[in-house]
Amino acid sequence: MGANFTINPLGVTVTATPKDKTYGSLDPTFTFSSNPTVGSLLANGDAISFTGSLTRAPGETVLGSPYAINQGSVANSNYTITYIGANFTIDPLGVTVTANTNSKTYGALDPVLTFTSNPAVGSLLANGDAISFTGSLTRAPGETVSGGPYAINQGTVANDNYSITYTGANFTINPLGVIVTAIGDNCDFVSRFFTPQASILEDPVTGSAHCSLIPFWARRLNKKELIALQISERVGKLYCEENGDRVIISGEAKTYSIGNLWTE
Repeated sequence: MGANFTINPLGVTVTATPKDKTYGSLDPTFTFSSNPTVGSLLANGDAISFTGSLTRAPGETVLGSPYAINQGSVANSNYTITYIGANFTIDPLGVTVTANTNSKTYGALDPVLTFTSNPAVGSLLANGDAISFTGSLTRAPGETVSGGPYAINQGTVANDNYSITYTGANFTINPLGVIVTAIGDNCDFVSRFFTPQASILEDPVTGSAHCSLIPFWARRLNKKELIALQISERVGKLYCEENGDRVIISGEAKTYSIGNLWTE
């Protein structure tokens, strides 16, 4: 009477190799070692081999890692595989955040504090994610000219997937220019323009100030053409006209310098 000959599975251990990557990069190839070793020959001349590949638990964040490396489709129908897993870690991406220097005039509200980054905000990483941040910069408290400059700090600017190197900048409060004006004796109005704590404490003749003064006095005096006198130590007489949404200013002048301005 005949009998059967049975070939029993070979017991093989497969051990995953721990892996990692930097956030934003593509996954590396997952590898493993085996006992007996891949490629080693058995008594019948067959070599240890496998089909398929390892997989990992899904996820693309630093905080979500480590992710389990699983057996996936690694197999050989002639083996009884004992699988030993490992971890896959996503390391933070190194990002530099550099604050932009900023300022305001005394008494104004703070502007939005901005920054640049490297890699730049919006640039795409290898895994398709774009560089982005939550939060905003802050600055050291203070509202005086003499107290500045004030440090611009990282504040709440963050991304859990980045290791951020922050480079700060300064926030300056510039002196508020003050215009003093009144009805004139031998002209329509007089004015002085002060810039306390600035390099020029009083501007002798200020065209920009008259861009506000001309509409102001034109409405009050009910006339479009005005004669103004800026009564600084040097004194300046200006012939002014309100012309719709523009003002026209003229007066005596001396040539200070002559140059050419080229544009492309």
